[in-house]
Amino acid sequence: SVLWNEQAAKAAFWRAKDFYGVDLSDLYDEALDEYFGQAVVGYFATEAQLADAPCSKTFDFHTLTVKELRAFDLPLQFDVTKTAVCHGLGCWFDAAFKGATHHVTLSTAPTAPGTHWYQCRLLFRHPIAVNASQRLVGSIRATVNDRLSYDLTLRLALHGTQIHTTQRVRLDDQMYHYLQTPAA
Repeated sequence: SVLWNEQAAKAAFWRAKDFYGVDLSDLYDEALDEYFGQAVVGYFATEAQLADAPCSKTFDFHTLTVKELRAFDLPLQFDVTKTAVCHGLGCWFDAAFKGATHHVTLSTAPTAPGTHWYQCRLLFRHPIAVNASQRLVGSIRATVNDRLSYDLTLRLALHGTQIHTTQRVRLDDQMYHYLQTPAA
């Protein structure tokens, strides 16, 4: 993925062993954690998706408590439709407004017309190679932080194997990547 390579390249600076006499290389791993810990905001093409069916979680704001919003889990299960490297997860939201006489849904999905909310990509520092017909399973754990946002812990594994990856993402530290155009 071009985006994954861009994030990895940003950390290359920290490999310098002689930056005006200073060895920066001890900070390289921390730099990788920093760049891959950023949520990437922007549209992405549906061709980048490796599964047809998204995972979802419903929040009913009529009954939801504040405590339930402080920490929650989103179980993940994807049936892979093409052989590729899974560099991360693409995320979006739909908001359903259910009135007494009308129901309206606002979708920020990559298949929907563009909005100013875009989509979000959560990259794995350690991607997983997958084949068509394999299954990826895991979860996203969202925990509120003191910066009026969430910290995410992503866990994804190739079902039936020992292959897995884990990534922490800070939603308050976003990188904006507006090179794609929205769906028509």
